[in-house]
Amino acid sequence: MNIKKIQSGVKIEGTVNIFLDPVKISNEDINIITDPTKNINNDRVFNLPGNYELNGVMIAGFNGEKYAFLIKDTISILYFVVPLPAKTIQEIQEAFGDIDCVIAPEIKDSKIFIEKLGVKIFITIIKPLKISEFDFEKSHSIKINPKKLTRATYFLE
Repeated sequence: MNIKKIQSGVKIEGTVNIFLDPVKISNEDINIITDPTKNINNDRVFNLPGNYELNGVMIAGFNGEKYAFLIKDTISILYFVVPLPAKTIQEIQEAFGDIDCVIAPEIKDSKIFIEKLGVKIFITIIKPLKISEFDFEKSHSIKINPKKLTRATYFLE
């Protein structure tokens, strides 16, 4: 699986391509929009809370100031753009258990994600995150081996 920063957001290349908050919607791929005011939900654009499945990829959307999404492809990825309330983190933990990866513009409290969700990989887009005992790397593209997840933080630049 590859995760890269592109001009219009973040692109996840897994069993299918997934775009996170793209400026331009891709009609052949999965698009996830966290802004509730956009209201563009259709076959390939997910912009509402709820549970979905498309081409073997499970997507769960969660309410909030901006929506958060859990994506399960070859790994599980939690994506959000504003801090998540403890209630939402608890809801995710109860419904899905451990999460492999978190992608967010910045993460202020990584401890809750490690303790409650068992997160191994953090990817930030705006502000780098450094955690002791986690490897750190800056890159425009990240290659993740789903069979060998190691504790790491990445800053997509």
